[in-house]
Amino acid sequence: MPAGRFYEKRKHPRFTVSLKCTATPLGRGSASLLFPATIINASAGGIQIHHDFNIQSGERLELVLPAPLPPVASPVEVDVVWTRRNAINFYGHFAAGVRFRFPSEELLRDIRTVGEPAGP
Repeated sequence: MPAGRFYEKRKHPRFTVSLKCTATPLGRGSASLLFPATIINASAGGIQIHHDFNIQSGERLELVLPAPLPPVASPVEVDVVWTRRNAINFYGHFAAGVRFRFPSEELLRDIRTVGEPAGP
């Protein structure tokens, strides 16, 4: 690898996005745990969200993405793969990487249309 070059070992390219959504942890027994989140980047494999609600790796969330992603606001199920506390609270105190449980070609196409390629 040449010096100064960024090596991306991800399976799918990421796209920079700044999109507000809402999230609900599934399996906690209460739908009242709805919290706001911001999608920071996205790929065919999943998305990174920033938020102020403490969630754990292994949890399942229901995200509601606003129109036009998809054309009508609808829930998308994701699994939390990793979490961390943000050093700077720009979009939220916490960050999480989540994987789509049932990605659709339409959703992935829409993500590409609202985002820009991430990285150099």
